[in-house]
Amino acid sequence: MDSNAITGVLLGLLTAVFIGLFMVPRRHYKGNTATFLVGVTSGAAVGNLVYWIVSGMPFEVTWLAAGSLLPGVNWAVGTFAYAAGTHRVGLAKATGIKNTQVVVATVGAFVIFGEAQTTEPIFAFAGAGLVVATALVLSGMRHRKEALPHASLKGYLIPIIASVLYGINGLLLKWLIAGGVPRPQINFGIGLGAFAGGLLVYRVTRGRLDFLRAVSPWQHLLAVSGGLTWAAGLVTMIISIHYVGLAVAWSLLNLSIVISVLYGTIVLREVDIRLRWKQVAVGLALACFGVLLLYLSKALPAAGG
Repeated sequence: MDSNAITGVLLGLLTAVFIGLFMVPRRHYKGNTATFLVGVTSGAAVGNLVYWIVSGMPFEVTWLAAGSLLPGVNWAVGTFAYAAGTHRVGLAKATGIKNTQVVVATVGAFVIFGEAQTTEPIFAFAGAGLVVATALVLSGMRHRKEALPHASLKGYLIPIIASVLYGINGLLLKWLIAGGVPRPQINFGIGLGAFAGGLLVYRVTRGRLDFLRAVSPWQHLLAVSGGLTWAAGLVTMIISIHYVGLAVAWSLLNLSIVISVLYGTIVLREVDIRLRWKQVAVGLALACFGVLLLYLSKALPAAGG
């Protein structure tokens, strides 16, 4: 594997760390999910704006560049579902369900972008299947009622919406990159779209735009920190997609579940780790093995060709 591919894999792993942590503030946040979303999307907009400014890249007005607003709005809606699921069933379970996004992204990468030319399909789909198995194992863990008093069936279903929307976002990012839109401008457009989407979701769900008065400044800052963390992950993810393709970059992203599950079980004590450690271990092992197969699906054809 050449140096570009190694760089892409390392950036994909760094992305997993950022994405694994960006929803952590929701478990400490004292406010409703819609208000939290406005803070997160604000942080995402600021973080991506800073990246664009630092890159020194001029703004190009094209129809394709304007299309970068679309994944931003889509991400905001998906994040609303992910945050709502995290509030109800915890960070560990919601992330396990949300991470099945890899199925949408992997299938789309093969069907729409023809990545079968550079990716081994058996390993790719086997890896995606193991990620789904991870979600089934982790979502079946019995949680501590005192840690998750809002748990309900709805909490398990909502992250599925995030899974589909996040998977579609992977395809939209691939489309923008393939179209030659500069990466910093993609980030800038997504940040703006995310903030607009956050405001739209708040307006639709709350019927007004009084989010500034909804919680204390500290709570707003907590939510913004999540958005800044996600923005950092978007930067590394887009560069990773450029180097190793959507199928692999999007699969490495799913290692974020390791970060989220460990934080949810050890720090937040969402489950009794003393009683459920075997289930947690099996879930994480499935996730890591699935990601390994997805990685090999890209590495082996390259090595053989």
